[in-house]
Amino acid sequence: MAGLTKSRGFAMSTRILVWRNAAVAVVAGCLFLVALIGAWAVIFSPPVADSPSPGLVTPSRRTTYITEPLRADGSVDYLAALNERCSKGVTPDNNASVLIWQALGPAPQAKATRSAFFKAIGIPTPPENGDYFIPTAQFARQQLEAEGRDSVSIEEQSRQAEEIDDQLYTATSRAWAAEEFPLVAAWLQANEKPMELLIEGTRRSRRFDPLIVLHDVPGQLIAADLPMATESRSIARALAARAMLRLKEGQIDEAWQDLLAVHRLAHLVAQGETVVEWFVGYGIKMEACTAQRAILQDADLSPKQIESMRDDLDKLPQFPGIVDKRNLGDRFTCLDSVYNLAPEISGRMAERVNDFETLTFGI
Repeated sequence: MAGLTKSRGFAMSTRILVWRNAAVAVVAGCLFLVALIGAWAVIFSPPVADSPSPGLVTPSRRTTYITEPLRADGSVDYLAALNERCSKGVTPDNNASVLIWQALGPAPQAKATRSAFFKAIGIPTPPENGDYFIPTAQFARQQLEAEGRDSVSIEEQSRQAEEIDDQLYTATSRAWAAEEFPLVAAWLQANEKPMELLIEGTRRSRRFDPLIVLHDVPGQLIAADLPMATESRSIARALAARAMLRLKEGQIDEAWQDLLAVHRLAHLVAQGETVVEWFVGYGIKMEACTAQRAILQDADLSPKQIESMRDDLDKLPQFPGIVDKRNLGDRFTCLDSVYNLAPEISGRMAERVNDFETLTFGI
């Protein structure tokens, strides 16, 4: 009875966390809309410059929020500023991305910016070929080719990948056996080695993935790739699915360690500069909580085991707040875009005024 009471309290605390974070997200979204309207109004108001300089928008705290770093043309480099702020205190030894990308390989990174990305996190670019984590789409093609087919069409690959993904949807939320979802079981077995490196990466305290763009001009921050936001979902699903497989096999401790890695991954992804990464991290957190409930319901846990799990969760760092992403990442992205559009918008507004004067006064 004591174990059941603790189990219910454990699940209840999880639900409270979910609703609290959802409420914070809604409030932060409303605040962001207000900030966006305010930024738009302020940037076109007569600036109070920190130092006189020519141009439509003069860098100052009132107009551009930050006044450095600047590009050669005098425009504010928001991308460099964001990378600088988010990389403080991050080293190759505490950056989870170093190990995660060594497990993923270079393929998810765009070739044009790949070298700059890996240089920014302090490691050489990984070789093209290696024992890397295999996404479901790539694994589906490998499975079809292993059947001895001369060629595999995109349609066949897509159908096979969809079948794996459909199985994964269930395999991440309840206990399952290998014979029930053989494709998922084979996929997990193929990824066993890189998954161990991924788990090791989640034990690190920080994650910094620099935002890299091809052209260093104003207005490009919104176009920066976020490959971790995509790849982390596949990593989380693999770990959660293996946890549920181990749950079915009675390997409770091993299953819990996989789920702890999912929790840690969620926190690391949410450390990113953007609100997109925060929501991805939040989604991963919810996947971990869903699988966690399955362990509480299906495993015959002792009060001591439940207490140990609670202690593990208590040791996790506080989940990053979405307000910080709105205040920094979204603010910089918005200002960078408006800064880039300011001359064009100002010119169009002048044209509309001239048209109005011509129609009204016949000038």
